[in-house]
Formats: sequence, C-alpha cells, structure tokens
Amino acid sequence: MSTRGRAADGGGARVITRVIGKQPIGTAFVTPYVVFLAAVFAYPLGFAV
Repeated sequence: MSTRGRAADGGGARVITRVIGKQPIGTAFVTPYVVFLAAVFAYPLGFAV
C-alpha cells in the first residue's frame, strides 16, 4: 500500500494550509489590492457594454 495521501490524524490541517496558504496574513493584505485592481479594470467594461 502507498503511504501517500492524507494521514488520518493531520489530514484536515493540510487541506486548510493548501487553501489559505502557508502565510494567511499575506492573503489578508493582498486581497484589498486584488479587489482594487479588479474594479479598476472592470470599470471601463461598464462603458463598453
């Protein structure tokens, strides 16, 4: 049998780490900038439609 895959005791922690990354505070700081960039590029599309 293969030993790869989720362990029975620590598998949930790996999934959370994979979703939010190893530096979750960085995600919190970057998110407002990403939203700002999305708004800046989406705003002209409102005029094009």
